[in-house]
Amino acid sequence: DQYYLGISSTRLMQNSGSNTRYKLRRHYFLMGGYHHQLTPKYELTPSFMVKYDVSTIQVDVGAIVEYEKKYWGGVNYRVQDAVSVMVGLYLKDLKFGYAYDLSTSRLAGAGSGGSHELMLSYCFKIEVEKNNNSYRNIRFL
Repeated sequence: DQYYLGISSTRLMQNSGSNTRYKLRRHYFLMGGYHHQLTPKYELTPSFMVKYDVSTIQVDVGAIVEYEKKYWGGVNYRVQDAVSVMVGLYLKDLKFGYAYDLSTSRLAGAGSGGSHELMLSYCFKIEVEKNNNSYRNIRFL
């Protein structure tokens, strides 16, 4: 329950035809994090994500602090690209959030004033019944 790690990919059926003007490349993602209980009311979750598309690598590192499992806020840094500030709250099984992304790359000088993002999340609760009536016998180890 404290650690999480994930790997995923997009565009698994990458187009490879010679008639296409633009080639959509496959992207790979590796992410992970750790939930650390600071106090009974505060929890810190540092995290990372690596994005790779065979020609470039992009790395994000960040952290979120939760207060009483009701409110959360954090920062994220995308190496040589952007800094994000995030805030949000939980209402029952829904998670609402807002993030402001400020570019630190050359886009900032080109008039990019940053971007806004709204988030809505729902986590499905899947309950699995465990069979506690198993029979153990040293003969079948």
